[in-house]
Amino acid sequence: MHKKNLRSPAADRLEELTRENAELKAQLAALGAGGSASAAEEDNARARLLRREEQQAIVAALGNRALAGAPLDDLLGEAVSGVGKALGCDYTAILRLLPDGENFLLTAGSGWRTGLVGTHLVSARTGSKASFALSSGQPVVTSDIGHESRFDQSDIFLEHGVKSGVTVLIGKQDNPWGALGVHACETERFVAEDIGFVQAVANILAVAIERQRAETRLQAQERRLRLALDSAHIGTWVWHKEEGLSYWDETTFDIFGVQERSGPLTHEEALAFVHPADRERVSRELKALIEEGRPLSIEFRITRSDGEIRWLASAAECHRSDQGTRAYGVNYDISATKKAQAELADNAARYRLSLRAVAGVVYQRDMTTGQVTASEGLERLVGESHGGTSFLPWWIERVHPDDRDRLRALDAELQKGERDSFEATYRVRHADGRWIDVWDRAYLVFDKEGRPSRLFGFASDVSELLEVQRRQTVLLAELDHRVKNMLANISAIATQSRSETHSIDSFIRSLRGRIQALADAHELLSRSGWNGALLRDLVEGALRAAGGRANVRLEIDGPDVMLPPRLTQSLALSLHELAANAARFGALSAPGGHLKISWERDDLRNGHLFSWDETAPEALQPPANEGFGTFVIRSMMETELREKVRLEFRPQGVLCTFRIPQMKEAPRHDLPAAARGRQNGRNGAEPALPKGSILIVEDSPLLASVMQEAVEAAGWPVVGLAADVAEARRMVAERSFSLALLDLNLQDEISTEVARDLRRKGVPYVIASAYRPQDLLEPDLADAPYLPKPIDQRALVEIVRLLMSSPLESFASM
Repeated sequence: MHKKNLRSPAADRLEELTRENAELKAQLAALGAGGSASAAEEDNARARLLRREEQQAIVAALGNRALAGAPLDDLLGEAVSGVGKALGCDYTAILRLLPDGENFLLTAGSGWRTGLVGTHLVSARTGSKASFALSSGQPVVTSDIGHESRFDQSDIFLEHGVKSGVTVLIGKQDNPWGALGVHACETERFVAEDIGFVQAVANILAVAIERQRAETRLQAQERRLRLALDSAHIGTWVWHKEEGLSYWDETTFDIFGVQERSGPLTHEEALAFVHPADRERVSRELKALIEEGRPLSIEFRITRSDGEIRWLASAAECHRSDQGTRAYGVNYDISATKKAQAELADNAARYRLSLRAVAGVVYQRDMTTGQVTASEGLERLVGESHGGTSFLPWWIERVHPDDRDRLRALDAELQKGERDSFEATYRVRHADGRWIDVWDRAYLVFDKEGRPSRLFGFASDVSELLEVQRRQTVLLAELDHRVKNMLANISAIATQSRSETHSIDSFIRSLRGRIQALADAHELLSRSGWNGALLRDLVEGALRAAGGRANVRLEIDGPDVMLPPRLTQSLALSLHELAANAARFGALSAPGGHLKISWERDDLRNGHLFSWDETAPEALQPPANEGFGTFVIRSMMETELREKVRLEFRPQGVLCTFRIPQMKEAPRHDLPAAARGRQNGRNGAEPALPKGSILIVEDSPLLASVMQEAVEAAGWPVVGLAADVAEARRMVAERSFSLALLDLNLQDEISTEVARDLRRKGVPYVIASAYRPQDLLEPDLADAPYLPKPIDQRALVEIVRLLMSSPLESFASM
C-alpha cells in the first residue's frame, strides 16, 4: 500500500518528463531532417533534452530510494545533491516546518555558509519567501529578488548574493512538512521545466515523509496492542492427555484464587474448582475435546479458593502429534459481563415500568419510513398524543418559529448520516397555548451498509430548570459584582486611611474600624435578604463600635425608617466616622458630653430630616485639614442623597444634618471638595484645560477619589466626575477631555450609551469595573483597555500614560 502511494507522484512526474522528452526528440529530428535549423538551435534542443533526461533519472533514482525505505535524512541529502547537480544552481535548501508552526528550520542544504544547516530559522508567518509559499500553496518563482515585493529579502539571501530562485511546498498546503528551495546568484536563472522538476522532487519527499509518519503510527499501535494483551488478564492452560495433568500459567492460578502453586493439576483437582451445578457439563465438554477433537467453547461457574463464585469463559483446541495429545486453552473472567447481563435484564423490566412514570417522552423513529412511536409521556409533555408517519411535521409545527430552522438542519444531518446523535433545547407550544422549554437528546443507529436506520430519543420539559439556571446566573453575576465592589471599596478605604495617618498602629486602627463598619452594614443587609436596613440599627451599631466614656448623655429618637442597600452602606461608613470622631475628640470622649441623634418626618419635602448634634465637655478646635472622614460624610452622602450635607465643627461639638429622601433618585456626583475649590470664582464658564485631561465615570465616591488621586498625582487633571449615565452623557457632550475612565454599572444602569458617546466623540476610554466588558457591552464597545476592580493605581497610571502618549494606536492595540 505504501509503495503504491509513493509511486504515484513520481510516476506522474516521470510520465510527464517522458512525454516532454519525446516532444523534444521529435523537434530535434524535425530540425535535422529539414536542414533549416541552425547549429545553435540544434545544440539548444540537445541540451534541453539531456537536461530533461538527467532530471528524469534523478527523479527515478530518488523514487526508487524512497521505495526501498531509505532513511529520511539520507533521502533529504540525496535530494539536495541531485537537485543542485541537475539545475546547476548555487544553493539548495530543505526547510522543515517546526511543530509550533512559527518557523522553518534549515534541515538540509548545499552551498550555504558553514553552521547554517541545522540551526538557521526562517519565519513561517510573514515576510519570508517560504512563508509566502505556505500561504499561497503554489510554487514561488523569483526572477530578480531585488525587484520582489511579495516578501522581504532575507539576510541570508543578501549574505550569499542570491538573485533568483524557486520554492515549493513539501506536502499539502493544509498539512505541510516543509519546503524545498533552489537559488542562484544570477537573475532569470530558472525556466518552467525547472519548476516542474523541483515540484516532482518535493512530491517524492512528501510521500516518503508521510510513509515514515504512517510507520511511526503503526509502531505505536503495535505497542498499544501488546500492552492491551498483557493487561487483559487472560489465563492459559495446557492439558496433557497421556500424563493426565493440566499445566496453568500464573494468571489462571490467580483467576481461580490459588496462591503459591506452580505445578500441574490432575483432572480431578481442576474439576474440583468447577461449581457443582456445572461440573458434569464441563467434564462432558472436556471429554469431547480430548477424545473427539471438538473445539471447546463454554461458560461456567467456579468456586475460588476463598469461596467466591465467579463466571469463566473457556476456549480450547486439541492438537495431536508424535509427542501425544495436547489441549491448549484460555480462561477469562466474565463475572462482570454476567452481572451486567443480569442487571440489563432487570433494567429492561424496570425501564418498561419507568416509561409509565417518567416526566418526559421516549420515542423511536424509523429513518426510512418516518414512522415515529412515542411513549405515553408525550401527552403529559405537550397535552396531546400523536404518532405515525405524520409525527415529524406535526411536531415541527408546534416548535417555536425561531427554533424550527435549527431543528430542520439537525434532521437533515441525521438523514444524511452526518451525525450519530444530537442534543438540543428548544421551545414547544403546549396544548394550553403556553410555550415550554424542551430538552431533546437522541442517538442514531445505522444498518449494515452504514445508512441511518433508527433514531432513539428522549425529550422532557426543562422550563423550570432553565428558569432556575437563568436566575442563578443573574445572582452569581450580581454576587461577583458586589464582592468586587466591596473589595474595591476596602482598597479605597485603605488608600485614604494611609494618607491621613502617621503611624502603623493608627493606620491599622482606622482601617479596621472602617472595614468593620462595612461588615456590620453587610450583616444587616444579609439578614433582610438585601432589602435594606433600619436607620436605628445603623446608628446603634456605630455607637457600639465607637465605645466612649461613661456618664455621657445620649439621646436617640426617630421613627422606623428602612434604608435601601446602597444608602445603607454609605450611611454606615458616615455614621462610623461621626461616632469615631466623637469618641476621640467630641461628646463621647469624656464624662459630661451630650450627644443627640434624631430624625423626623419632613412631609413638605417627602423624606426625613437627620441630625447629629454633639456638646463636648470642653471647647474644641476645628480640624486644620479635611480628612477622609470629612470626605466620606460630605462627598459620599451628598452623592447618595442628592442633597447638601451640613457639617460644622463648632467649639462646643460637631453638628451634622441632612435630609433622607423618601424615594432615592439616581445621584448626581459632584466633584470632591478639592476639585470644587479649583472651580470657584470662574462664574460657571468652563476654562481651557491642559492637554491630557480626564473624565472619571464612577458611581462610588471612594473609588472615584482613589482614581482621581492617582491620575492627578501623575500630572493629568480631572475635568469632572459623573456617577450616573445621564450625568456622564451630559459631561461627554459638553466638556473637553482626552481620556475617560468608565465604570460599567452606574447605579444599576449599564453605561453602554456613555461608551457609545465616547466612541462617536473619538475619545478613548479605560473600562474600570467589577464586570467583564464582554458580559455587558457590545463587542465593538467592549474592545477597550480593561482594569478589573479593585483598581491598582500603578496599573491605572501606566495605562493612562500609554493612551495619552499615543491615544489612537494604544487604544487599538490594547
